[in-house]
Amino acid sequence: MQESALTDLRLAIDRLLPTGVFASAGAIAGDTPPLLGAELPATARMSPRRLEEFAAGRAHARTALERLGLGTLALPVGPDRAPVWPAGIVGSISHGGQLVIAVAAAATTVRGIGIDLELATPLDKDLVARVCRPEEVRRLESARPLPGGGESRRAKLVFSAKESAYKCLAPLTGVFLEFEDLEIRFIANTIRFTVHGHGRAERLFAPGSISGAFVESAGYWITAAWMWPRAGSGEA
Repeated sequence: MQESALTDLRLAIDRLLPTGVFASAGAIAGDTPPLLGAELPATARMSPRRLEEFAAGRAHARTALERLGLGTLALPVGPDRAPVWPAGIVGSISHGGQLVIAVAAAATTVRGIGIDLELATPLDKDLVARVCRPEEVRRLESARPLPGGGESRRAKLVFSAKESAYKCLAPLTGVFLEFEDLEIRFIANTIRFTVHGHGRAERLFAPGSISGAFVESAGYWITAAWMWPRAGSGEA
């Protein structure tokens, strides 16, 4: 990817995120700082490609933490295979195509956050009904066509938005959700979306408590979903 396209993508990510959430993004391949000691045990059985992704993700996560005002910190892998963020910090890492993005914030800024990066190519038609709820499919069918894939490209955006919502929710709830448990509703003429729970997900978060935003840049969909701190509680 040309440096100008990567710069545009980074600016787009910064516009996407709430104030106080810091990001770092770049190519997976290339010179990556060495992993820190606590991060190494998770790499024992990784393929070369997975190791490259892991190292790039940790490097950009540390950069996001440094932008938050923290020093160089290790991010080990937890029992659920997710990164273990420092106490009082929430964050998320995503790999897609040749790129990686990491975000981090104080838990007093957002209670949870998820980021997702996907190539802005059409979702396999066989997967649309699996990823999208019936009401989402109906909205896809009636939406303004997009170049290069229309309904299937929008379905890829729904997929990405759900992935970012899962990443936001999982550390807070410890519950594994299916695609059918969440519904994405895009707000007309904006880059915003809301997340609504169905079935067991209805009990996990209140309507309107998860906010989201999306952007298309450099051939990628980038989505973020976050949950604000509890009003008046003083808690993250």
